[in-house]
Amino acid sequence: MKLRIVHKSVFAVPVLSVLVVLVLAALVRGGFFDLAELQGYDLLVYVGGAAPANEKIVIVDFDNASVEAIGKYPIPRKTLARVLGRIAEGQPAVIGLDKLLSDTSDKKSDVALALELAEARIVVLPEVFATDQMPADQPASFFRRDDRPMGFVNLIEDADGFIRRMFVFIKTPSVSGLSFPVEIASQFLGQPLTRAEAGVYRLGDLTIHLDGTGRETALLGAWNRQPAKSVVSAARLLSNDFDASVFRGKIVLVGESSTAGKDLYATPVFRFRRPDPGRVQLSGVEIHAVALNSILSGRIIRVMGATAQWSLSFLFIVLASGLVILLRQKFGIPATLLVFGGVFLMADLLFSRANLWMQFVSIEAGVALALTAGLGYRFWREGVLKSQAEDAERVEAGERKKLEDEISSARVIQESLLPATLPKFDGLDIAARYQACLAVGGDYYDFLQLGPAKLLFVIADVQGHGVSSALVMSNLQGTLRNLMHGPHANAPAAIVAALNDALLEATRGERLVTLFLSILDITTREMVYVNAGHVRPLLFRRGESDVKELAEGGFLLGVFEGSEYEQASIVLKSGDVLLAMTDGITEAMNAANEEFSVARVEDVVRANLGRSAEEIIEDVYRGVAEFERGGHHEDDKVVVVMKVA
Repeated sequence: MKLRIVHKSVFAVPVLSVLVVLVLAALVRGGFFDLAELQGYDLLVYVGGAAPANEKIVIVDFDNASVEAIGKYPIPRKTLARVLGRIAEGQPAVIGLDKLLSDTSDKKSDVALALELAEARIVVLPEVFATDQMPADQPASFFRRDDRPMGFVNLIEDADGFIRRMFVFIKTPSVSGLSFPVEIASQFLGQPLTRAEAGVYRLGDLTIHLDGTGRETALLGAWNRQPAKSVVSAARLLSNDFDASVFRGKIVLVGESSTAGKDLYATPVFRFRRPDPGRVQLSGVEIHAVALNSILSGRIIRVMGATAQWSLSFLFIVLASGLVILLRQKFGIPATLLVFGGVFLMADLLFSRANLWMQFVSIEAGVALALTAGLGYRFWREGVLKSQAEDAERVEAGERKKLEDEISSARVIQESLLPATLPKFDGLDIAARYQACLAVGGDYYDFLQLGPAKLLFVIADVQGHGVSSALVMSNLQGTLRNLMHGPHANAPAAIVAALNDALLEATRGERLVTLFLSILDITTREMVYVNAGHVRPLLFRRGESDVKELAEGGFLLGVFEGSEYEQASIVLKSGDVLLAMTDGITEAMNAANEEFSVARVEDVVRANLGRSAEEIIEDVYRGVAEFERGGHHEDDKVVVVMKVA
């Protein structure tokens, strides 16, 4: 039964896991976890810690203090020209100007800015391609020239309004080009962007993986509140004591974080971190710095493929289902909860070590579904098993009742085979007691009156106990009573020999019987007896300390066909006590595996010789009961006492 239950539970694990995966797939397809997965991405960014700031990047920032010092907004072109001039003095490798130049100002300021752009080594200008939310925007022709690089500064927001990715390039019928950070990285490395395979691009030795959204975008991994090693405010740059050599050979990004510029965005940086006072967003130029740092440090995040994602989902769901179904509930639930930690730990390791995003929220949702479904299965299964157990208990109770009724009937029949009353003769006190270890047993005693002055007494012990022994006993009694009408009625040895042959014929040697049979002449008190391997009856003579054992006879019944037996005789005298018993008395054991023994029986009887036969039996049974308390031996018990008055 237990093996069948375990088998069904093991089979339930994959079935339940497949059902959970199907439900999970429907939820994922319906976008149920989209926002949660994005927040899971932010959590991985937070747990991984801030990425190191890039020493190759410097930001020149028109922050609130700089705008206040300049005193005008938008930033005047002549001020922007001065900033570019100071930067160019430091001989940077590339300048990325994150300031749209689509309109013109006064001619003098525009000319000054154009001259600075011309004298600077490499300046990447920003442009915007048209979207549903914003129109296209390019630098005015006055600032453009054929060899001047430009990059799109469009930022892409996810469904929750956070920036997590960058455009790599744009190619439509109307526009084509690289994004602002990719163009700057290409100019800095002196390498063009090339396609390595579907969804994978190369920039020199660096690899950029697209994020699989269907757009030419990539996930950023080098998040930091200060992605550039050095940030210089525009106001400080324009001071007389500023040393422009800090820009030598670096990428210099020019942008603004002032609140007036409204170029501020939500990012994973502040999702789970406490923000600086007054700072809860990154500026556009800082996001471009994050993108540059992600490219140059190789922290572009790949998205785990669907096959690998669903394979891991299924494995974790099978593990969770197996734990909650196969283990005991007090172990299964905590073990399943540990699976949640295992899923996140794997996601964190893949994210931080392999730049791979495993979308763990849906997997953990699958584990939660497996836990819930597993508990539901256990509840249902336990209900089924309880119902089956109750049905089995009812059937078993019915069978037990039927068996008890049959045994009760057998006991009634067996008790009817024992003497209903004991014979009564003047001067002779007879008592007997039978106790079966089961409802029926194989011990037997009987008194048969052969005439006015003769009494046959027999006590026997059939091997074993229970119904089968009782059946042998009843057959033995029937045979004995038949023999009473034959030629051997007054010869104990002949009676026992006939009983031996009848037993062998009935049981084919599969049952053995010990037996003591005697015929007592009431008038003369002479007892002729045969002991066929039975526990020797004890004769206590009044005034004598020694106890006589009635041992003469022969081998026990049911072994050899045609066995012959010897008979002996004794004369009972006034005050004598004869006790016959079965081995259930002498072999009763205590907790130390010691037998009650014949010697203890002698001690009990010798101490009570002056009492009646019934009282002597009572004392023997009481002594045995006290002795075997805590023991484990069980057998039928019979004691018969004859006391001569």
